[in-house]
Amino acid sequence: MELTPEERRRIHETEKARLEAKAEIESEDRRRVFSTVTRGGVIMVGIVITLWAVGSLVRSNRPDSGGFVAVHDDLSLFLSKYGPPDKEVSTERDDPRPPIVTRWLDYNAERVRAVYYPDVPVGTPPPYSTWKLMGFMDPTTNTALSPDEVVHRLEGRKRL
Repeated sequence: MELTPEERRRIHETEKARLEAKAEIESEDRRRVFSTVTRGGVIMVGIVITLWAVGSLVRSNRPDSGGFVAVHDDLSLFLSKYGPPDKEVSTERDDPRPPIVTRWLDYNAERVRAVYYPDVPVGTPPPYSTWKLMGFMDPTTNTALSPDEVVHRLEGRKRL
């Protein structure tokens, strides 16, 4: 069966339109992929810059680097609220140094001992710039104290 010239022309135009549509769809897909990759790249660059900025801020907050004391240093917050203790002991320079370094503040008249540990991975050598609260105890009875009891006992030392 032979095609007429009119049928051939229609088939040719249909096939040409199909190929043009396919090329346009592929071009649109490439633009969409490029746009997604570009957007992803911009987002990744933004994340890297944010992490770098946060890291720079954290490093600048260390007292040993000339910055200020980190806000989450429990020891500094406690000292700023109740003042210096009657006695302060730390195991950070003991030889041999214990596996878990501790530092405690004794307020003798109030019978309060505040115990802290450094906010670093175990085994990290001193100096330590931030300390986390481990707990409170009465040094005369070796019993634990609640934070409310500590606040009550240290009321007279509280700074404004």
